[in-house]
Amino acid sequence: MIRVVLSHLVPSPDNLKQPVEYLTPVPQQVSTGAGTLMIGKDSGLEVSGGPEPWHAFPAIVPGVNLDVFPDPDWNLARFATKVQECIQMRLAELQFNAPILKQVPTVDSAAFTIDVPGSAVPLDQRREAYVLTARPDSIEIIAWTLRGAYYGVLTLGQLLAIVDHDGEATVACPVITIHDWPAYPARGLIDDISRGQMPTMDNFKKFIRFLSRGKQNIYVMYIEDVIHFARHPRIGADRGKLMPELLRELQDYAREWFVSIVPGIELLGHMENILLMPEYMQHAEFPGASCLDVTSDETKQFVKELLDDAIPQFDSPIFAPICDESMDFGLGKAASLVQQQGYGKALAGWYKFLIDEIRNRGKPVVFFSHDIVQKYPEALAELKKADAWVYCWIYSNARKYPAVSRLKSWDLTVAAGPAVFDWARHYPYFAYAEANMINFGKDALPRGAIGLITTKWGDFHNENFRENIYYGLQVNAQAAWTPLASHVPQIRAAFAWHFFGTADPRVWESMDTLARQNEVLPRFPNGMFNRFWLDPFVRDIKPAECKVAERFLLESRQILATIAALREQHVVKLNADNLDYMAFAARMARHYGAKILISEAAFKGLPHLAEFARGRVGFTGDAIAGGLAWLKADCKALHADYQVLWRRQAVDAGLENPSRRFEILAWHYEQAIADVQSGRVPRAHQLPSDWIWIQGPRRSAEHGNKRWYHFFKAFTVEKAITRAILQCISANHAIVALNGTRIGEVVTKATLGVR
Repeated sequence: MIRVVLSHLVPSPDNLKQPVEYLTPVPQQVSTGAGTLMIGKDSGLEVSGGPEPWHAFPAIVPGVNLDVFPDPDWNLARFATKVQECIQMRLAELQFNAPILKQVPTVDSAAFTIDVPGSAVPLDQRREAYVLTARPDSIEIIAWTLRGAYYGVLTLGQLLAIVDHDGEATVACPVITIHDWPAYPARGLIDDISRGQMPTMDNFKKFIRFLSRGKQNIYVMYIEDVIHFARHPRIGADRGKLMPELLRELQDYAREWFVSIVPGIELLGHMENILLMPEYMQHAEFPGASCLDVTSDETKQFVKELLDDAIPQFDSPIFAPICDESMDFGLGKAASLVQQQGYGKALAGWYKFLIDEIRNRGKPVVFFSHDIVQKYPEALAELKKADAWVYCWIYSNARKYPAVSRLKSWDLTVAAGPAVFDWARHYPYFAYAEANMINFGKDALPRGAIGLITTKWGDFHNENFRENIYYGLQVNAQAAWTPLASHVPQIRAAFAWHFFGTADPRVWESMDTLARQNEVLPRFPNGMFNRFWLDPFVRDIKPAECKVAERFLLESRQILATIAALREQHVVKLNADNLDYMAFAARMARHYGAKILISEAAFKGLPHLAEFARGRVGFTGDAIAGGLAWLKADCKALHADYQVLWRRQAVDAGLENPSRRFEILAWHYEQAIADVQSGRVPRAHQLPSDWIWIQGPRRSAEHGNKRWYHFFKAFTVEKAITRAILQCISANHAIVALNGTRIGEVVTKATLGVR
């Protein structure tokens, strides 16, 4: 066992309540006492004992005899240094810089045992458990492993406060006893780094630290084409890909923070960024498909080479080939295989190939998504036979998640997957995310899930800033540690205290207002960005949307005024730069509202709508002409600030996509201004053309993509043609013929990648 002791403390009869209220995640068992302990320059820090080996504890999954989430390979002296670093880091956040805690020289010592009743800490939960006791003369943390002791030190840091003691600022800790351990063995994040916003190294490390300080232990990199494949170096070449030396640095850093980095590399669907490259298109199910051709020996050899290059770059025994949203499977080259074997058996054959190849390269734990495999008993049977893991992601605010039980009925190892709900949104939809993570955490545990691993996706170019999701990560930390103790007011208050360093309610009022704007934004496509970029005059605006626009203008003005006051009053003590991202979201909402009202005023001759916008954003001149000029100027200002905020957190690769959209939106405003100046009603700048498509409403995501369709358009040429332009937009693959002669082909992406 490990013992961490802070000694020579000074007791005080004063009670210290606030830090206990802000513990996050909430511990399993907390017993508070009377009084407070003062920690000063004469106090000592001593670390002794030794960790139990990982195989002394029950396996995370029965039958998997390996350390899935290994601790750092440290001696006790190195761990003592980490303890000191963590305490000093927390004191710096509390703006206390005086020296305290004399570290007693530490050497590896003989192991010892302290009898902790099973009623206090269950025998099967001790791998990550700790006991923290703050008594009148000392604070003691005991744990069975380095990780458990580290988590105890994190809790101690949250308990510290700065108080006035005899006229002097002093570090204090309440008298308290805590017995604690996580409900779920696997807790963390799947982070989409493949569809724009490849993080900087500093941002990667910031995420790792944040996950770690929330006692989360797994960070899955979602990868389509953004690591280096030595045999195929052109893959990801212009996408800011992670080179092996950077991956090495990140994994070493993550281990120092008790976080395991797991590769999640697509190896069936979502591969269009590779498969659209001319030299790799032969491996696609059909030109423009996002799926591999599983019938080809050349494709299998290609995948083997990808695995040969990728697997040695990662330390974790877990490898996730994902294989989600493989809707193109069986629509092209594999159609005859599916017809002969059935879809489920054909899919199972590919899963078996991947499992065998991955395990042959030294990764025993293979982790798939559930969305396709759950539909086919043959595929589920193959995963069961191979003892593969399944990631069950469900994005809902439901209270019950029976899909976990259905997967467990196949005797599969299942991790639950909620989401932070940020993709395509100007600010994450936190109210929905709270319900998803907390409800999923409560319901999946008794159904037998081993983990709660939330997701941050990058659909539609990953335009939404990743810096906005820290609160979502903290919700998952809470829901995965003590799900039944997850209460939104406490999580929000604790987050504001530890992330922003304040209990001021204005911080969360602003965050909540921005988040709840998602309630009235479209759900397909999700969120604000897809509507934000639209040509202002391309669609009919309903009266209800004008009311939403007015609401956004009022709310945004209030939020921006609040943020300005928070800055001026120096209320936010930590991570004050995050207010810039909050302010940008408010400015986006303001622009979105003004755009709807001013463009509607210009198009329908309703100047009172523009006047409403004028009163909230303050432009001058004619209501319509002045409003359009303000929109153009504000669009350019947003563009400039967007680039600055992007570069704080991500490399330049991927920035060209939202930058181009800002430029196009500004161009639309310029055309509208020119129309008004010429006495014309502004118009949509769309190419007039006849659409050739399936009749009737779109009934599903696969509508129109399940088989080849043939469309015909007849037209008569009445005079000589010297030049003609034909525009063809295809979901994935189209062939164009004129009078029976093939004249062109269109190949493009069907899913939500970047290129």
